[in-house]
Amino acid sequence: MATPPVSTVVNETHRFLVLEQLEAVNYPQDGLLLLEPEGRNTAPAIALAALAASQNQHDALLLVLPADHLIRPNQEFINTVKAAIPAAENDFLITFGVRPSSAHTGYGYIKAHEAVSEQLPGVLNVEAFVEKPSADLAQAYLESGAYSWNSGVFLFKASRYLKALRQHCPEILEACEAAFQQRQTDGRFTRVGQQAFLSCTNRPVRDYPKYVPKRQLL
Repeated sequence: MATPPVSTVVNETHRFLVLEQLEAVNYPQDGLLLLEPEGRNTAPAIALAALAASQNQHDALLLVLPADHLIRPNQEFINTVKAAIPAAENDFLITFGVRPSSAHTGYGYIKAHEAVSEQLPGVLNVEAFVEKPSADLAQAYLESGAYSWNSGVFLFKASRYLKALRQHCPEILEACEAAFQQRQTDGRFTRVGQQAFLSCTNRPVRDYPKYVPKRQLL
């Protein structure tokens, strides 16, 4: 099976450091390195990746992975992602929760409830995201069994994410579309349009439960 295209979205300031690290792990030569002129949080960064994926592959599935995670064991994570593919292919927006082992106050939490369907028993509806609760709240979340740590890992069709942006936060999509259309290649790097991207709203993707009452958790 061919390796799917890989895109990395990175702040322009860190481009050479990131390229050096990626080359050390045999980053594919056709991997896209998208440069943000300035950080605008995760929602716009994912929008750029989704736009790039839509160019390269019809209705691509997008696995969103933060750069600061160490995931072990690898095979268990791979199996979890594979199990989520049918739901993502059916237009669910998947966010991956981590079963909490302590009342950690440095992580965000996801509250989830019943399964979305009998056919997808491991996929739950998301009720809320809570960012870095107090120690008392974190302990209550741990004891309730209804909360997971927010991993920041997502799986969805690129087209589905762009559709959600167009519906719920069109100003982000419009700015990112304009920036992506103005992109220029510089060796291994692809620079998006600076002025268009800097006009983009600074917003994390976790804000979207405010607009979409039910997302899905695996």
